[in-house]
Amino acid sequence: MRNTVFIGIVSACVVLSSLVSGCVDPQKQQPAPQPEVKNEAQDSVSKAVIAPEVKSKELLELTLKKIEPLPGKELLPFLPTNLGNSVSSSTARVNKEGYNWSKTLGEYILSDGTSITVGITDYGGSAILAARTYEIPTTEVGVTVEKLNLPKGFGYKVYNDATKNGMLAVLVGKRFGIEIEGKNMSEKFGDLSRVLDKVNIEGLLKKAK
Repeated sequence: MRNTVFIGIVSACVVLSSLVSGCVDPQKQQPAPQPEVKNEAQDSVSKAVIAPEVKSKELLELTLKKIEPLPGKELLPFLPTNLGNSVSSSTARVNKEGYNWSKTLGEYILSDGTSITVGITDYGGSAILAARTYEIPTTEVGVTVEKLNLPKGFGYKVYNDATKNGMLAVLVGKRFGIEIEGKNMSEKFGDLSRVLDKVNIEGLLKKAK
């Protein structure tokens, strides 16, 4: 009689296990793998504030955070110090959709008459709001456009051989924007990367830590 009952229990266990995976030691059960949870709220915010024409992968990866930028006067020392004659420098503070930016601007005249303007912007944690500035523009006839890849940044430079004017824009550390404009450039300064080399980028990144 005892054997009959035991066999009946085992049979019931086998049937139920096919339906609900029963009669398994709870201590040996493994939790089901959880699907990867994405920050959908952050994704929706990014898509809402970034310009639709922005396509670069680096820019699309930017996020929106509340980080207070450095005061504009603290950006001044990172402008070029050995670039022709310094004509003027200035600072400004801007509020963009509730996020603060600080800026500094330096103007220079070189010995050959080339006019150079260098601007540094600290976006804090909201560089995504200015992403369009660093998207490579469409090319035009007679205009050279080149993408720039820096150790800690990216951007582009443009040069018009007919007008001898050019522009360069890079975003470094996902926080600092550097924009350089040149007018009446000689062949020597036709490549604004030479001017970018004189901006203390490493100092900027260390200052922000």
